[in-house]
Amino acid sequence: MGDEAEAIQRVLSALRSGKRFSCAIEEARPSVPPLLVGLVSASEQTGNLSEALGRYVAYREKVDGVRKRLFTALIYPALLMSVGVLVVIFLLGFVVPRFASAYEGVVQNVPLVSRLMIEWAAMVRENGNWLLAGTFVGVFVMVSRARRALARRGLAGVVAWQPTLRARTRDYDLSRFYRTVGLQMLGGIPVVRALEMAADLLHGADRDAVEMSVADLRGGLSITDALTKRGLAPPVVSDLLRVGEQSGQLGPRMLRIADFLDESVSRWMEAFTRLFEPLVMLGLGIFVAGIVVLLYLPLFELAENIR
Repeated sequence: MGDEAEAIQRVLSALRSGKRFSCAIEEARPSVPPLLVGLVSASEQTGNLSEALGRYVAYREKVDGVRKRLFTALIYPALLMSVGVLVVIFLLGFVVPRFASAYEGVVQNVPLVSRLMIEWAAMVRENGNWLLAGTFVGVFVMVSRARRALARRGLAGVVAWQPTLRARTRDYDLSRFYRTVGLQMLGGIPVVRALEMAADLLHGADRDAVEMSVADLRGGLSITDALTKRGLAPPVVSDLLRVGEQSGQLGPRMLRIADFLDESVSRWMEAFTRLFEPLVMLGLGIFVAGIVVLLYLPLFELAENIR
């Protein structure tokens, strides 16, 4: 709360000195988002400041609600995967070595996989500390790379390896992009300026596509054709944009596009979490069952030798 209180004090001090509200909150950046500064600046010219602030509050509630739903949906799969990894590490690092060591020198003719497990047990006993250190280093490197990718390119940078996940994170970024542009247009900000301000919400090629779309707009293309040409408007979105452009309701139509993309991402996440849980449980069950079977195969061979 310290930074927020300090920002409020700077705004109050600027207002008492006679500055406009937009200039006052501009001085409080980076605590104040650029979107709010732009909306307040535009509303001061039209005289609808309270309406602009209300729209911004509704915008923040909508964006935060979507983000909360996404992260809530991801918590359980991430927890399930973490538990699965811990179970695998426990089996391979503790159960298998102690179980397999009892077979060394007792059973000669065992299946290849069982023999490999016995050799794995010997390696764990001899190099357990190095294997443990290597595991921790590997996990640390993976987490560090994921955090850097998240900071640099957002969630899409973390899941870039998987096309389906990458497409869904792109839909999420596009929904924020269209919602921000629509809100700014409703606040009286010109479309070119709105696109430039919202470009930071996208990453990589999409951010470059916004810059090229702005150049296309200045060259005479309609906003629908410009965004469609640069791959920022899928077919359904392109149709909604064209309808909004023709009816003169482009701002509200962009908010509707954002709602459409949010609903699409939410439906996919719900389906993904419902499918992911049984698949992980099935895979973990097959893995554990396979280890148990391989551990008991030498017992069957030992029983045959005794007989």
